[in-house]
Amino acid sequence: MFTQLTFEQVSDRWNVLKVAIHNSMPHEAQATPSMLNQILVKLMSGELQCWEGFKQRAGELEIYMIVVTMLRKDEVTDRKTVFIHNLYSFRDLTDSEFNEGYLVLSRWGRAQGCEALDAFTNVDSLLHAGLRRGGKVTGYVSVPLM
Repeated sequence: MFTQLTFEQVSDRWNVLKVAIHNSMPHEAQATPSMLNQILVKLMSGELQCWEGFKQRAGELEIYMIVVTMLRKDEVTDRKTVFIHNLYSFRDLTDSEFNEGYLVLSRWGRAQGCEALDAFTNVDSLLHAGLRRGGKVTGYVSVPLM
């Protein structure tokens, strides 16, 4: 199952969530305690959303994926998207687990008026999964300022 966490669930699971978020930060970002606190504040305000892939097994919860999203709007093109800020899996995902997450985020994004799911990644399996679903892979460069 793949579902959006409530504010209470984010608070209750923060110790697990912050490890997943820390381990899936973009390369150019440093996951400092201050940044993690800022992410928590934004999750609790609803500015960011937290999603969890999980299975119930023998009465126990097995969390296999954490995703943090935000709604983004390009002010020039007026294009609104669901942006995946963090995606962390505790193990290799099955195709059906990945597909379920994609479908849930797609439906939610459509309901929010979005037209696409965007993410920055250098993980080949995610790039290929996006291409299989009709996505485009474009370049991104980040150059430090002098």
